Amino acid sequence: MDLYFTKNTALRFRFPVTPRAVSLTAPGRGRTAALIDTTEISLPGGPGLREVSFEALLPNRRYPFAVYPDGVFRPAGYYLAMIEQLKAEREPFTVILGEKSMTVTLEGFTIAEDASFGGDVMISVRLRGTREAAVRILRPSGGVSPPPRPAPQTPPPRTYTVVRGDTLWAIARRFLGNGARWPEIHALNREAVPDPNLIRVGQVLRLP
Repeated sequence: MDLYFTKNTALRFRFPVTPRAVSLTAPGRGRTAALIDTTEISLPGGPGLREVSFEALLPNRRYPFAVYPDGVFRPAGYYLAMIEQLKAEREPFTVILGEKSMTVTLEGFTIAEDASFGGDVMISVRLRGTREAAVRILRPSGGVSPPPRPAPQTPPPRTYTVVRGDTLWAIARRFLGNGARWPEIHALNREAVPDPNLIRVGQVLRLP
């Protein structure tokens, strides 16, 4: 059975020596609890995340039973660097087991070097499957959905049309509560009113 690790086009590799055995488990999440009278009861739980574990040989010299996808020998350090990268990124990736694939994270690994066989490396890998979180929409009791909140609306800009006898001071006093704030009105309408002492009847002024 072939075993591939793949995350993207730049990070896809196959161990040169296929593991002899791959363990795939799906532990349950049940537990026991003690009642007040010390009686123990079993609390069933849903299935846990699947776990994959295996041991693989990473040769540091070419063997006739080792297979390299492009025919180029690569030492154990090449594959260890790939594993280290997956561990450092802490992101899900895909493992392909024969005709099956699953999304997993790298939980951990251990390395043992055998000097009696030319420094070959035996690596033990532990993977854990991932599960997308389900999104639940909570509704109030009674089954009635709350009314949607109205989207906040931006108040329209305040304007004023000039009438005979108006001055910026008088308009500021009327709408801003203080005639001394007339420069604020002039600043908003400087292009239409270059001279604050000359405003025309019918002009539409923006107000702060």
